[in-house]
Amino acid sequence: MDFIKVLSVVDLAKKVKIEDIKDNLNLNRLKNIESKDFERVQKYKLALAYLEDL
Repeated sequence: MDFIKVLSVVDLAKKVKIEDIKDNLNLNRLKNIESKDFERVQKYKLALAYLEDL
């Protein structure tokens, strides 16, 4: 989250990171989905919510 907070002050970086996170949230891109993937999704969701609420 520290990285997310730092980039959130640069508009272009924030927009790019939002799109990157949305892409990473798509679990269909993975061959095998494991519990670690669901844990990572939770982190992505928090970061996305933070960036979209700014």
